[in-house]
Amino acid sequence: NFGPAGTTKSIDVSYAKANNGGRVEVMLGGADGTKIAEFSPAHTGGWGNWVEANISLDVDVDGIHDLTFVAKDTGGVLNLEWFELSDRSETFPTVRANEFT
Repeated sequence: NFGPAGTTKSIDVSYAKANNGGRVEVMLGGADGTKIAEFSPAHTGGWGNWVEANISLDVDVDGIHDLTFVAKDTGGVLNLEWFELSDRSETFPTVRANEFT
C-alpha cells in the first residue's frame, strides 16, 4: 500500500549481482503498466553477496497496486531478495558527523 499520494517516495531493495549491465524498470500493474522507477544494479561480487539500495520514484503513487520488476538489456540482471516501500526521499541520507563519535 503506497498510502496517500506523496507518502511513498522510494523503494528499498536488497539484491545480489555477479555480472555487469542491465537495468530494472519498476512497473505498476504488470510488465506493460506504468513505469514508476528505473535503476541499474551494480555488480555486488556474487549472486549471494546481498546489498541494499534505494530507488527513487519518478511519480507520485497512491493506494494499493501490484508491482512488477522488469529486467532489461541483458540476462541475469539481479537476484532480488526483498523490497519495501519507503518514505525516504533521499537516495543517500545525510548522516551527521557527530553520530560517529
